[in-house]
Amino acid sequence: MTPTDNWTCWAHFDYEQMAEEARRERDSLSSIVKARRRQRPKNPDKAMLWEQQSKRYYEMYLEQRKNAIEFEHRARKRRAYGS
Repeated sequence: MTPTDNWTCWAHFDYEQMAEEARRERDSLSSIVKARRRQRPKNPDKAMLWEQQSKRYYEMYLEQRKNAIEFEHRARKRRAYGS
């Protein structure tokens, strides 16, 4: 069997644990975003870099928020079907 033969293998994912990890990461990123909003760049020359970094942190926050919602949904679904 080659590694590509395993593509149909289904692993048991712990969606509740994955949701918890995504929530922790989301909360951490939320704190970073809020702190960055309070602390504007002190040097106007670095404003563009600060803005780019802030946008990236916010995008990461949105991604983890989406992941938490999705994993929570999958965990509820799994519990409902008893798998």
